Amino acid sequence: MTAGKERFSSSHQELGVAVQDGLPLGESTTWYSSQASVRTSSSKLDCGDEVRYSSRLVLRRGNMQTREVRFFNLNVCTLAIHGLPLIDSRDLAFSGARGVRQLRSAFRVSITWLTNDTLAYQRCDPPPKECSLNSKYRNIDGSCNNFLHPYWGSPERPFGRLVGYNYGDDGKLGQDGLNLDKCVPIMIEDEDKVYAPAGIECLDFQRTSTDKDKGCHSPGQPVKQLNAVTSFLDLSVVYGSSDEVAKSLRTFTGGRLKVACHHGEDFPPQADNVTQTCDVAASKNELCDVRINQNPQLTSLQVLWLREHNRVADGLRDTNPHWDDDQLYNEARRITIGEHQHVTYNEYLPLQLGTVIMEKFRLLPAIRGGCVDDYDPTVNPTTLDEHTTGGALRYFHSAVSGHLKLVNQKRNVLGEARLSDWFNRPESLANNTILNYNRLCTGLATQMEERVDQFFDTEITNYLFRGGQELGSDLRAIDIQRCRDHGIGTYNQIRKFCNLTVPRSFDDLANVTGISEKNVELLRSLYEDVNDMDLTVAGSLEPHRPGANGGDTYLCILTEHFRRSRVGDRYFYENCEEGKFTTEQLREIRKTSLSRLFCDNVNAIKKMQRKAFEPVSSK
Repeated sequence: MTAGKERFSSSHQELGVAVQDGLPLGESTTWYSSQASVRTSSSKLDCGDEVRYSSRLVLRRGNMQTREVRFFNLNVCTLAIHGLPLIDSRDLAFSGARGVRQLRSAFRVSITWLTNDTLAYQRCDPPPKECSLNSKYRNIDGSCNNFLHPYWGSPERPFGRLVGYNYGDDGKLGQDGLNLDKCVPIMIEDEDKVYAPAGIECLDFQRTSTDKDKGCHSPGQPVKQLNAVTSFLDLSVVYGSSDEVAKSLRTFTGGRLKVACHHGEDFPPQADNVTQTCDVAASKNELCDVRINQNPQLTSLQVLWLREHNRVADGLRDTNPHWDDDQLYNEARRITIGEHQHVTYNEYLPLQLGTVIMEKFRLLPAIRGGCVDDYDPTVNPTTLDEHTTGGALRYFHSAVSGHLKLVNQKRNVLGEARLSDWFNRPESLANNTILNYNRLCTGLATQMEERVDQFFDTEITNYLFRGGQELGSDLRAIDIQRCRDHGIGTYNQIRKFCNLTVPRSFDDLANVTGISEKNVELLRSLYEDVNDMDLTVAGSLEPHRPGANGGDTYLCILTEHFRRSRVGDRYFYENCEEGKFTTEQLREIRKTSLSRLFCDNVNAIKKMQRKAFEPVSSK
């Protein structure tokens, strides 16, 4: 034991590794790595047990002598070498010190940064996995995208954060995680003009799964909500977020995904196990994301990308008859994801964020020839909670129309579909009913969206998921409740993070933020203090920036999220990393547009405006 301490101490001094304060060095303490300590009475280490509780790969292989470096989590974060013969704590300490030296030299990463970052993820990672350094295909579960942090962006991980957790009990409930009821109903006041007269006293609300539910919550830390899917723009809604689901969706022939033919067109196959989330007469589409069954607009777009994958796979098979199924599937998936990312960043986001902001923050890089060398391995691409839950992304719920226009190729409106009649009824698109898929797609490219503001259509505030009932739920109330469930920072906390002026009282709220005096008075009536305002409430009241669909606070969140999603994704379609697209391939992907996808994959669509996200011109 003494020899182990001395040998580690020597290596530790040589590297200058910062060890956490407050770790006791009593007789029962054994230093067995270069970064922390654990209490043990034996000089032997059962490495197999440690592997099962490790957190992450932190060093890529290649020219390095060590085969692999991983962070192991016990009571503290510990650096160790996996794959080397480990005899006792002395050998492990020496190997760990050598790994730190190589890690710091190879990646120019500070050891303190690695320590602080890794400690936030204690005991929540699955077992270490082999990361291929040369694969040009992203993993289905998003892992190994970043060699230093292979679980960044993968499912069942805590959301990213811009500011800390803001639980209503000053952090006590969030820290110990006790007494967290999974159902926290939204109570209806007696004065409510919609639900109270119908005798409805509350609306159902299910809390998001947390690290406490998963059994990996760190004592003394706030409870963290988990993202059920990957964080990347990788079409996980089509391909799945796990290998098991991905395999269940494949035909294993020609690289294609499973489909069912209805009226001469391909749709997702229907699942056998219809659940209570669907209407009695309905059946669920068998795609990897349950949200495909929620509303017809989302279903139509997921069907579009499913068809595009198979179209690309068929083209690759004809061009490369010697390729096997796996290569056809992976190449088709890689190309289709690239098309999806291109449409998102070049067609959709400029309309929401504005081209000025897009160019300023290099979301639209000036380089348009070959690849764009902007990948940054220090950027965490994990979905930001303030983005997906705090209101920034949910703000666009206000753009949803309550009635969907069904339009033919001459752009004549043939009918309308009430949105609440078609929640959780995805089969309607395939059965050629009134909600015809071809007419809906043309209608989505024709019908103007509602104004993005504080007001929501009653179809989603009074009748959400109503099924056969007279009334349903309230999406706006759910958004606010979800924001509080996740402990999202307040409006002022986010403005401070964004380096925006923070109002000190309701009296200067209008001058500082541009929120109208009328809305300031509404906020004053709802909150005791200006520092209490929910992000999702106050953020939706800001005036929009010119050319954008949002005010300063929401634009800050959206821009930061999509910046991370781009530069933090090693497989982003324009990146110059391993397995990059060639200049010729990029040129073809950059020809992709939503209009092109409609024309290529919807049989009845023979012509479409060049920019499907924008209204048809009069010319």
